[in-house]
Amino acid sequence: NDVALDFKLEMLTVAREHLPCHLVMGDQRALPFVARSFDVVADRHVGVDPREVLRVLRPRGRYVTQRPGDRICQNIFDAFGWGTNGEFWRREAAAAGEPFWGYDECAAFYADAGCEIVRNEEAYVDYEFLNEESLAFWLRNAPLPERVDADRHADILAKLPLKTNWHSALLVVRVR
Repeated sequence: NDVALDFKLEMLTVAREHLPCHLVMGDQRALPFVARSFDVVADRHVGVDPREVLRVLRPRGRYVTQRPGDRICQNIFDAFGWGTNGEFWRREAAAAGEPFWGYDECAAFYADAGCEIVRNEEAYVDYEFLNEESLAFWLRNAPLPERVDADRHADILAKLPLKTNWHSALLVVRVR
């Protein structure tokens, strides 16, 4: 049986309209499922705690994750002086007292646990916002190191190009 999980009720409400599967509210750091209950665990942009992935996967099960890379939209991060997306998430994890599970850390964890790394790839592609409104929407809604303010950041915003990069990572793991 297919299951979709999110920790936000609003997201589950949207999912209910589009996904023909069982919906569960829960946290990716503590999956609300019994051990060895899935053949496949997949996530996009979230990053499930790898200890939880191994707990809920059956033997020979697979984990597939695609997530933003450490250098996504790097020219935007550079314009604001934010460092990298990866640095931002590492700081967030440290501030919350949580381990950081980036794709490199996950690949190493799974390899150390005796799993087969089926694929571990990064992609850098050109990315372009359609217009200033779509860039503004992204700046308002993406998790970023600071809240962008139109007045305070006017000089930076005036110079931001619509073209940036998309950095993404794919990891596919098989439990032995």
